[in-house]
Amino acid sequence: LSGCAGGPGQSLSAADRASVRSAQVGDIKVAQPMSYQAKGAGVGAVFGILGAVAESAARSSAPPDEATSLARAIGPDHALLKEVVKTEFVTAASQRSGLEFVDGPGSTPAARLDLTVNLYGFGRSHLLASQVQPLLNLTATLTASDGRMLWRKSDFVTALSSANANAYDVEQLAKQPELLRAAIRQATTIVVRNIVEDLPPGP
Repeated sequence: LSGCAGGPGQSLSAADRASVRSAQVGDIKVAQPMSYQAKGAGVGAVFGILGAVAESAARSSAPPDEATSLARAIGPDHALLKEVVKTEFVTAASQRSGLEFVDGPGSTPAARLDLTVNLYGFGRSHLLASQVQPLLNLTATLTASDGRMLWRKSDFVTALSSANANAYDVEQLAKQPELLRAAIRQATTIVVRNIVEDLPPGP
């Protein structure tokens, strides 16, 4: 299961695409702590309307060592998640649209790109699954220098998505940084691909 979520979208008009050649990359925002579905936890809300892919009950019932170890491995302020999301999005969006994404002071782009992680974490494809799959709900927004919204698109992926089939052992994820990165990248690639397809192709 994957699809649109995170608020109403807005298409990028042909006129705006013609006038915008570059965009400043803003800080990656993470709306809430990592979600984690413990083995045997309810999944009713995990696959609910508009991709609300984790429920508070599942988060609170997770064994503290599992959820905490994964959060610690991702790093303070969701560092690993932010790095992967930014890299994957900028790469895919520039290839699709031809937009140049710039980062840091000294640049004067015509627009700003903001990426908001509405929800992320790890879930299970069924109640008693022994392994977990990465979850992600992401919104991308392109805003003109005058504050006008040019484009917005959201998408999400859950443990039910056929494209998100690779599952992981929690203990190995917590102990192997590159495996954890690969898991986060798995969900990110799916979501980013769906989002950037909404961008007009580059000239």
